[in-house]
Amino acid sequence: MHIEDYFRHRELEIQANSAAADQLSFEAAPDGLSGRIFGNLGLTENVALRVHERISIKDGAFVVEKYVYNLMRDGVTIWAYDKDPTHDPVTHGHVGPNRVRSAAGRMTMDNVLRLAWEYADAWPEDAEVNDLR
Repeated sequence: MHIEDYFRHRELEIQANSAAADQLSFEAAPDGLSGRIFGNLGLTENVALRVHERISIKDGAFVVEKYVYNLMRDGVTIWAYDKDPTHDPVTHGHVGPNRVRSAAGRMTMDNVLRLAWEYADAWPEDAEVNDLR
């Protein structure tokens, strides 16, 4: 088991969800047992999902130790889901351009991509960001 296997899985998951990877990078640690993913996943011309994951291999399984999934429209945050072991609670969300913290359970990239597409598909092209919350 190598972190590159996780990266390949993520690439396929992104493709399966019709997201256009922009500035997507996969960085493996020298030992191949941990790594990071950074990037923007374009959904529409003006809607993107910013992604950051920190992954490790523990007891033969991939573990996402930290993540940030940030849905943006025209560069403004609509919502975000975070997992950060230095925060309490570890998993939480953010809403709106001011990133007001909200309660949220554990998320996966697949779940977040589905939710992001639901929002993106529901937004009229001429909607203002303030109309979307």
